[in-house]
Amino acid sequence: MRCLCSSRVLLTRFFCFLLLWPNVLSAEPLPSFNLMGDSLLLLVGLAGLVALVVALLLFLLRGVSPQRQLVLFSGVRFRFAVYGVAVLFLSITVLAAQATLQRLESEARSDQALILTSINSGVRSGLELWFERQLVYLRDLLQTGDIQQAIGELVASPMQRNTEQSTARLQALINAHPNLRQPYFIVFDGEGEVLAASADFAPDSGFYVEHMAQALETASSMRGPLLLAIDREGAEHDNHLALLQALRVVDAGLAFFLIEAADHAELNALLQRSRAGDSGESFIFNRRGEILNGSRFAEDMLRLAERYPAIFSSQGHPKLHDPGVDLMAGDVPQTASYAWPLTRMASQAIEGIAGVDTQGYRDYRGVPVMGAWSWSPDLGMGVGTEIDVAEVLQQYRLVERLVYATALAITILVISMLAFVLWLSERGRRYLQ
Repeated sequence: MRCLCSSRVLLTRFFCFLLLWPNVLSAEPLPSFNLMGDSLLLLVGLAGLVALVVALLLFLLRGVSPQRQLVLFSGVRFRFAVYGVAVLFLSITVLAAQATLQRLESEARSDQALILTSINSGVRSGLELWFERQLVYLRDLLQTGDIQQAIGELVASPMQRNTEQSTARLQALINAHPNLRQPYFIVFDGEGEVLAASADFAPDSGFYVEHMAQALETASSMRGPLLLAIDREGAEHDNHLALLQALRVVDAGLAFFLIEAADHAELNALLQRSRAGDSGESFIFNRRGEILNGSRFAEDMLRLAERYPAIFSSQGHPKLHDPGVDLMAGDVPQTASYAWPLTRMASQAIEGIAGVDTQGYRDYRGVPVMGAWSWSPDLGMGVGTEIDVAEVLQQYRLVERLVYATALAITILVISMLAFVLWLSERGRRYLQ
């Protein structure tokens, strides 16, 4: 009676464990366990289940005669039952491994979201500090009485204007500033006409500043300067940034002063240092979705410009447009390049929505990337940080392939060993008969 009661208790606990086992597989991890600890706990649970099943079978066979056992453990049905149990156990193991791999991928994406957000926030803060220094330089320059007098002479009526003398004087005063190294500058009147400029100004190129009329209109409504991109021929670096300041000249009306921003090496270094891995990049872009500085793949895009000319703006800035296919892989988009929409990152940032996406979206090359973005009201520009999905998940994919290959090898090995053992037992049984 005591043995029967023990058997009932054991069977009851066994079936309760089987009923609760799916919940164990799908349960959320305990906060005190990491992924490795959870996997180890799962494997221990599987080993315990196997041991429990074996112990239960041995206990139930205690009262069965040898002849009856020989009948039970022989024949085709028994072999298929053994194969089925082995496949079931291995399937549970593979499913558990798959669940762990999915959680590993989720953890990797979550960690990458924190990394991208931190990088993007750091780049934006660095750019805003850089911009504040440019404001200080500009304020110090424009507060100089000689500078104001020189600009006032240029804005004065044509009869009172000595353009060459005033321009040379203004050039000398600007070059004498300790933080400015012969910057590119232009003085406009209220109508946008160029009154004076630095020696390297090329008025016939029509390419010196982006959307000048719109920029002047925007600057006239601002209390502070407007940050924009310019094209300076013969410059040592690409995609210059400049500050456009509206001025109220006494007895002369409205004027505009555009001057190239200083510390370009610091700006470029900030964007280059924020490149994570082999495909990461951080860049700044305007409201038209044009990358002004920081593109890591500008040369790759130049090679594609022959086939898709609309991927660059009129000033040579890469556009943040989604081609819908991977251009780097040679895929051909279904629509013309001028009809491509903005990327997910650019469209949200331009609307003032900061965010991060680690599920993957296509960048301006059409390559799936993870990214973080934000819009800086101080700069009037967006800051984007991206990295290829393939690079982030490279190590995870290697582990995934290794796990599945190991599971397949174990499955083949276990089934082969079971087949061999069953064949030996059947052969021995026939020999004894």
